[in-house]
Amino acid sequence: MSAQKRSDLQALYGSSGSQLPDNTSGDITPSDLRSLGQDITDSEFNLIDDKYTGAAGVYLSGVTDTTSLKAIVTVGVTLNIIVFYVDSTLGIRSYQLVNGTDSESLPYVVRPTDYDVTANHRVWKLLQINGNYQIEINIGDWNMDSTDTKSIAHGLSNYKKVRSISVIIRDDADSYYQSLIEVYYSTGANFGGSIYFDATNITLTRVIGGTFDSTSYDATSYNRGWITIEFAK
Repeated sequence: MSAQKRSDLQALYGSSGSQLPDNTSGDITPSDLRSLGQDITDSEFNLIDDKYTGAAGVYLSGVTDTTSLKAIVTVGVTLNIIVFYVDSTLGIRSYQLVNGTDSESLPYVVRPTDYDVTANHRVWKLLQINGNYQIEINIGDWNMDSTDTKSIAHGLSNYKKVRSISVIIRDDADSYYQSLIEVYYSTGANFGGSIYFDATNITLTRVIGGTFDSTSYDATSYNRGWITIEFAK
């Protein structure tokens, strides 16, 4: 009795399986049924027991930041598993569990609480895209009609590694999406806004009298859009 592929289970226990023949002569024994139950138990992905160990990629609903990611017990977890979670302020994050003794460097490298240089040298590494890392941050509340600037904490340990930032703005009706940087092709004038960042925040500014200085962008208790940051390791 062991873990089986679907094709193996079919061959053993399917409609023409070798282990469960037609029972006209009592060939199916209690032992056969126990073997079936054990093989299914060994082969299935259990949503409770195997949340961190049995899949190539898993969404973690209970994790909201690197602190709660660190708290996951990694002893016995399958190496190279990829996990996804929604950061409470920074949007979707994806990490891979790998062997390593890298020093912690948030958010790029996260050392689990149960890290041990000898017995459990594993770390979570933020996944890279095209050689760089990428994260997405919610803008959150921003009444662009009455307020021309919005600052959002980026959570990066080294802002000088940032290589590009893009910002998508949506209107109150959630029907029109566009870049914060709006340049009219006929005049070259910027009618959208600008992006500035420092060691702590990304600051967005909309142009006075521009596209977003409008009652179509004044709703509150509403995520105004998203910031995508690409940064080098």
